[in-house]
Amino acid sequence: MKSCSPCRRPLAYCLLALVLLAAPAVRAAKFVGDYSEWSVYGHDYVPADIPADKLTHINYAFIVPAGPDANGNYACAISDTWAAEQKPLDRLVPGTDTSKGEDLGTLNQLRKLRSWRLQNGQVLPLILIVGGSSGSGAFSGAAATDATRTAFANSCVGLMMNEAFDGLEIDWEFPASTETANVTALLQKLRGTLDAQGTDPRTGAHYLLTLAGPGDAYYLSRFDVAGIQPYLDWVDVMSYDFHGCWGGTDHTGHNAPLYGSADDPDGATFSVSQGISDWISRGMPAAKILLGLPYYGKAFQALTDAGPNGSYPGRYAGVDPAQNDGTTCAPGTWGDDGGLDYWDLAANYVNVNGYVHYWDGQQGVPFLWKDLTRWVTYDDAQSLAGKATFARNQGLGGVFVWELSLESAPTQVPKTYPLTNAVAGSLNP
Repeated sequence: MKSCSPCRRPLAYCLLALVLLAAPAVRAAKFVGDYSEWSVYGHDYVPADIPADKLTHINYAFIVPAGPDANGNYACAISDTWAAEQKPLDRLVPGTDTSKGEDLGTLNQLRKLRSWRLQNGQVLPLILIVGGSSGSGAFSGAAATDATRTAFANSCVGLMMNEAFDGLEIDWEFPASTETANVTALLQKLRGTLDAQGTDPRTGAHYLLTLAGPGDAYYLSRFDVAGIQPYLDWVDVMSYDFHGCWGGTDHTGHNAPLYGSADDPDGATFSVSQGISDWISRGMPAAKILLGLPYYGKAFQALTDAGPNGSYPGRYAGVDPAQNDGTTCAPGTWGDDGGLDYWDLAANYVNVNGYVHYWDGQQGVPFLWKDLTRWVTYDDAQSLAGKATFARNQGLGGVFVWELSLESAPTQVPKTYPLTNAVAGSLNP
């Protein structure tokens, strides 16, 4: 590889040094985009579609914690090797060399995206998310003893280094109340194992360790917030899924209300802002908190009344639990789960097909009302920009989004970014 004088180091390192020296001050707030491994299928969303110029980091979901093996140890593994490493992708990052296989799989293309952005003066670290809502089963065993923690940390960090990524995020949903100390010990072990790798040559800093954390107090009580914060670069607070179609649901409610309402049967403070306040009060510095932004909504069906507040029809209305119980839900974008991608909402629900748009000025989010048959909670450009402003005003470290492929229709090429553009403009004006 060529080198440049006087630094006498590989060209990529020299380019990085010049970027770090010549670039303006680091952005005031982080804007992290979650990218799912399965986006290359039905969503037809590839790394070349990512609006990387608006982001500061990219999270890759998900790496799977697997095991135990014959020795009782656990390891990190790629979930879908076809999507991650082998699938030929049609739309490619500029400069992709197909003769070198750079068009195969999402991991190759994400690395290429990082290199291309570096050539444009942007450092764009890549982070592997370990776990997820359906991939957390092995965490208890992996974190149980010092020996299993050591083996797991070595495996995860080894995978990160092999894939030339810049950090790890632990998404354990959720530890038991008896596992709090094990969570802390696992993060401590990971931090030490990452530090032992030295400095990340692509960023000039240490390798990153972050956490996907709960947005409400119920699960937050299972984390020693003050104890884990020294080991973390930041926590991605999952500030969504406050209400939805699952067992025990007997009323509608916002997916991600910025502020609470006395009308909410789950409590007047059950909200995004209260969840953030809980993290801070328990010892997480505001600058280490990223507020989660959902690029999706949820539908409720079979309402039994119009709700307690005539200004917001259908909000906190009763529903038939048998038709909103997690197994029987309203139709969604990809199945009968009540979940709706933003692009689907914009095209097929907002002020069309009998759905009427309302702005909830009390809670800072929109909703859709279709008499007693459907009530839809979601976020749009206005509400997400408002949340980005809230994050900035509260001195938070920034925001992250779940997830990038939900913004633009699978059939739309090139993709459009109404949500991402609104967040970026509000977060760092």
